[in-house]
Amino acid sequence: MVAELTVAGHLARGLLGHGLSAGDRRVAEMRSADTTAVARAIQLDAYRALAPSERLEMAMAMSDELMGVTVAGIRFRHPGLAAEAARAELHRVLGHPEPVR
Repeated sequence: MVAELTVAGHLARGLLGHGLSAGDRRVAEMRSADTTAVARAIQLDAYRALAPSERLEMAMAMSDELMGVTVAGIRFRHPGLAAEAARAELHRVLGHPEPVR
């Protein structure tokens, strides 16, 4: 799948903080190794057919899922960590100066 990413917000801090620039091809294009060109084209057509609000909803859901997985990983590595401390660590990892409320 090819996913064009907007380099903004915490995504920019995360990607650009790892030595990638906004014009870097690795930021603009990501391909799944197990997706054929035909399947990728069909998938892109489906994404392009979505209304902007549907794409935003999808992006927000993926972001929520990723944050949940990240917090689970933090708590796995630090079993005694309270939920609030795990969320604070998530925000630290994302480069946020303090948790966003």
